[in-house]
Amino acid sequence: MVVRVIFILFFAALQFSSATDSTSKGSEVSLTEKYPELVENLFAQLDLNAPVLSLVKKAEASGDREGALELLLIYYRGKYIPPELSPELPPAREDFLQLAEDATEDVFTIQSETFQQPRKEDGSLDWDHLGPKQDKEWAWMMNRHHHFNYLLTAYRETEDSVYLKTISDHLIDWISSHPPPNRLSFSTAWRALEAARRLVDAWLPVFVNVRKDQILSDEALFLMLTSIPQHAEYLLEHYSFWGGNHKVTEKMAVAICALIWSEFKDSEKWLNQSVSVIEEELFKQTYPDGSYKELANHYQKVVAENYLRMLQVLTWKARDRIRPETRERIEKVWDYFACVSRPSGFGPLNSDSSLEHNHKLLGDAIEFFEREDWAFIASRGEEGDEPEGSPSRYYPWAGHAIMRSGWDAQAVWAFFDIGPHGSAHQHYDRLHLSVSFGEQDVLVDSGRYFYKPGPFRHYFRHGPGHNIVQVDGQDSKRPPNVIDRPMNLQRLLTQSIDLFEGEVNFSGTAAKDGVRHKRTVIYIRDEGWLVIDRFVSFGAHEYQTHWNLHPGCEVEEQGEGLLATWGSGDSAHVQLISGAAGKWSVVKGQMEPEIRGWYSRAYNEREPAYSTRLVQKTLGPHQNIWWIGADVFDDNLMSIRSGEQNGEFELTIQTSDGEIELSEEDGRWRIEN
Repeated sequence: MVVRVIFILFFAALQFSSATDSTSKGSEVSLTEKYPELVENLFAQLDLNAPVLSLVKKAEASGDREGALELLLIYYRGKYIPPELSPELPPAREDFLQLAEDATEDVFTIQSETFQQPRKEDGSLDWDHLGPKQDKEWAWMMNRHHHFNYLLTAYRETEDSVYLKTISDHLIDWISSHPPPNRLSFSTAWRALEAARRLVDAWLPVFVNVRKDQILSDEALFLMLTSIPQHAEYLLEHYSFWGGNHKVTEKMAVAICALIWSEFKDSEKWLNQSVSVIEEELFKQTYPDGSYKELANHYQKVVAENYLRMLQVLTWKARDRIRPETRERIEKVWDYFACVSRPSGFGPLNSDSSLEHNHKLLGDAIEFFEREDWAFIASRGEEGDEPEGSPSRYYPWAGHAIMRSGWDAQAVWAFFDIGPHGSAHQHYDRLHLSVSFGEQDVLVDSGRYFYKPGPFRHYFRHGPGHNIVQVDGQDSKRPPNVIDRPMNLQRLLTQSIDLFEGEVNFSGTAAKDGVRHKRTVIYIRDEGWLVIDRFVSFGAHEYQTHWNLHPGCEVEEQGEGLLATWGSGDSAHVQLISGAAGKWSVVKGQMEPEIRGWYSRAYNEREPAYSTRLVQKTLGPHQNIWWIGADVFDDNLMSIRSGEQNGEFELTIQTSDGEIELSEEDGRWRIEN
């Protein structure tokens, strides 16, 4: 083994010695002269007894620190990184070459905004500038160095060394001006999440590729190596102590550090402590049904990817560290992520989410867990094995109900939120309903837009941006953020119908009395949805029912409801088939007197979309019954009788399989075929 390592180092020395450009040979100032303290610290943290560093140790023992450093850099340029630890560059955007070219001129595109980052008086880049909207998110993203990936991809396509030089220059500039703090920091450079993302998403792809090309100058590679243990120790000591997806991401970065840069003395400590915390957080932060407690599809993705990465790296390095229950819970996290997806492949746009294409993100999980049912979902029935049972799903801890006709691209789909508020990134959206007809989203959650406080943030987080009911202009009382047992909610799933029910309460309204709102959603397979909104109150109130449409839809009032149409010529009806008279308001891209009618598919992106609101003023108990379907409501499809006494409610539904009778008495639903 030692002989083989020595041969590899000798061969690497011959191969790279002529290419190095900032070691002692041919340099005016050597690295040992320019950075004496950093060189000393680096060698103090290396395990020079590791066989792979035998030549480095020999040079160091002879007093040739400069030669030892040169051999160390040669070793890292030729170091083998196993495929399990080698991140692939993300799929190239069509405009990657322009993004890379812009980066060479200090112009960056982050979250759909393009801006020239200023430089300081000393000529260094102002990494901490808040960008075009004075939004801290911009500076945090700048300090993740994601633009390195565009530069790497551009070099692969063009072999133009200007892209490599930019990476080296930016690394030298950033590391030289950002020493780690000795405390937990929320600075743009050293918030723990940014340190983790920088390591895994930007520096690691650069480092992995240095073994193939002279991508980094010696100075940049050296400074990166000095900064690796600083990042690892910082993330061990100053992580996001409150938990959440930040903590999982941060600890995962430390584990990857330990495995990639195992030549550091403390790498085993990094691995042991980080894996222990990651495993503990898995069971703290996810529910038994696989949902992540923040209850936002975007952050479900973040956590799912981190835990899959943990399984992949531990399977390579330390398979015996993986407990069966850990693997089982991670598989459930991915199962949730697969099964909530729409016919288009995208997941719900719930809470603080951008549109994530869940289907496209399933590939590695399908392979690792050998799940042919997920392959069927991701391919929309073209590959794999069809999942067993009904295509509808209910997650009792998340309180998320998915109602669908099938797994194909032409299926209909709905998402009904009847669960807790979420541990973070919450919206006031309980009882929200999203509906898609095939690949066309029709009734939508408006998204998140951005995190900067203000009227837009309020719109996207609160009632008008969701398909819910407000009372006297107010949102309902918040449900609990997290729960310690599944929610006791009404639900029925049969071959012909899915029924789900949840409720919220309002207090402190204009009439001083509280209001209880119960929403029942009944999916009649191959027909449509019946939405029953019942309000228990003893005062006069104004009820505002919001329905938000996808930007791809046109909408018009039609009798007591709405007709939505889209480009294919198809349409869907949202009809009020029973309820008090009211007044419709239909707006699109409105700024005054209130912000309404906007949709955000990704951070910093918004576009006009129709937002509708039915305003009703009633005294005492109140009830609306809505029909949502491709066809107009047909009285022959069902008969509805709402009991005047004893809280009874009866439905008779005619389906292709026969007649179904639904009844509710004393708050409990019953079904008879």
